[in-house]
Amino acid sequence: MIWIDSILNTGLLIVMTSVISVFIGTFTALFAWKSNQRWAYFLPLLTLAVPPWLFTFYFSETFGLIEPWIGAAISLGVCCSVYPHSIISSSLANRGYKDWEMLQVIKGKNLKSLSMAVYPSLKISLFPSIAIIAAECITDFGVSNFYGLNTVTMLTYNLWTSTWNFGSLTWGLFILLAMGILVSRLETNTIVNITKSNTSRKSINYGLIAVLPTISILLFGTIKSVEWIIMQGGVNVGDLLFEVGNSMLLVAIVIATCILVLISYLGGIGKTTMRKLGLASYAIPGTVVGSAFIYLLGAKIPLILLLVLAITFRYFGLIIHSVAVSEKGSKKYFEVIDFYTLSWWSRLNKKMRLMLSSITIGVSLIILDVLRELPISMVLQPVEFQTLAMRMSYISKTENPTLLGFHSIILLLLGIFFSSIIVWITYDKSKKSQH
Repeated sequence: MIWIDSILNTGLLIVMTSVISVFIGTFTALFAWKSNQRWAYFLPLLTLAVPPWLFTFYFSETFGLIEPWIGAAISLGVCCSVYPHSIISSSLANRGYKDWEMLQVIKGKNLKSLSMAVYPSLKISLFPSIAIIAAECITDFGVSNFYGLNTVTMLTYNLWTSTWNFGSLTWGLFILLAMGILVSRLETNTIVNITKSNTSRKSINYGLIAVLPTISILLFGTIKSVEWIIMQGGVNVGDLLFEVGNSMLLVAIVIATCILVLISYLGGIGKTTMRKLGLASYAIPGTVVGSAFIYLLGAKIPLILLLVLAITFRYFGLIIHSVAVSEKGSKKYFEVIDFYTLSWWSRLNKKMRLMLSSITIGVSLIILDVLRELPISMVLQPVEFQTLAMRMSYISKTENPTLLGFHSIILLLLGIFFSSIIVWITYDKSKKSQH
């Protein structure tokens, strides 16, 4: 019965989050499309800089006590709005202008014509958008944990920490695995892909409206972080540096491991297997990955190494997917490299240089995910190893969130930096594709 209740709770969270997220994403996508400003399509991707659980801390501390379901749905909905924005705006940019111009001629320039022009793009974007939002809700740990929601992920984690019996988790792990695989079948590429505009009309005002939600989120987070720093007055610099160092060490080791996997992939070693495994592993919720690793290898491998392996297993597919997508468009160049380059290392070097932008996007996505990662870290919990995310999760549940000022500003700035890299590269690639 408790598992049925947790499934229903997870479903309710998905529905409530989807309503908010799709509404915001549709709003920003439509205004970006109407503006026909390339930056209006890409700047909303900066929302990736703010982890949902970090936004939860900002939101709850600002508005005080709020109904848990509403608070969780708002936090997840606001941060996940980047996904429907990406999918809807990409669809609109690549087909909406042509439909809009045709309907203006046939039916005149009115709201009905506009609705008919955007409807096909909204229709094909809805299910992929909800699938990605659902995946975020299913795997969510920080937001549900903060508000005390009994989702499948939280029930699985609570049973683990209260019984330390892997057998008690079986139902939860199978349910999470089934949910992850199911929603992954509907996912699509979340990076905006603009191929053409079909119109020369541009509007800065519409563009500013499109990026307003993202700018508001980033300003809200920055202001709250600074406010907390002022209220906090001071910080234990040693502990802070220790936690920042652990976060960056974890990021560095995971990235190095993923690069080794990428080298093997580009070198043609287990290429098909890695591509399929990478996509499959990312669809598996972190709670399942962490629990499975500690059950299978916990007695044989130190927890810190197990943490690295588990996180790498979960996220290495991001870089493989980025490279695989780029590889499809560079197939003829790869064939030339393979034919004229004799040395294996030379071929590898040329391929990596050719796809450097895609590799950088993959690395940046992994860094963002590792910096905010909680489920695997909280399940494994290496002794005397605490990252920024882990420390913030502990404090938010046991003490005053205003003690997180320095932690939150560091995490927010790192998020803005790496999401800016993604925005810059995707913007530049889109711009070059028009010439």
